[in-house]
Amino acid sequence: MLQVNGLSKTFGGVKAVQDVTFAVRARPSILSSARMEQARRRCST
Repeated sequence: MLQVNGLSKTFGGVKAVQDVTFAVRARPSILSSARMEQARRRCST
């Protein structure tokens, strides 16, 4: 998980964002799950 609290960014004297907070949580994708299954099959043979 990525979590950011109180992010602010300025460019010169211009505030682009101020006091931004967000979180990003990873979810397994179907593609990554399929690749994990392929790797398991290769290791078990």
